[in-house]
Amino acid sequence: RAQLNFIEQTPITLLGVGLVEMAGKGGQWLAPLGALFLLGRVCHGIGMDGTFKPGRGIGMLTGMVLQLTLVVVAVGTALGKF
Repeated sequence: RAQLNFIEQTPITLLGVGLVEMAGKGGQWLAPLGALFLLGRVCHGIGMDGTFKPGRGIGMLTGMVLQLTLVVVAVGTALGKF
């Protein structure tokens, strides 16, 4: 299930990162958030393995926060607010 979760979440997130960057709204904040997403994916995998149980929640939370941030920036850009 850990691999399937990665396949479900990562392409959508990378697409969002790419679209925000192509729109010119990436700036200084996008790379650290991408690194945080990568760290969250590693934590999720370790959490699914059972070695570090809170890692699964950390991984899910970082993914959701990044995706929500990307959606807010994308919608704000489309509406001309950013």
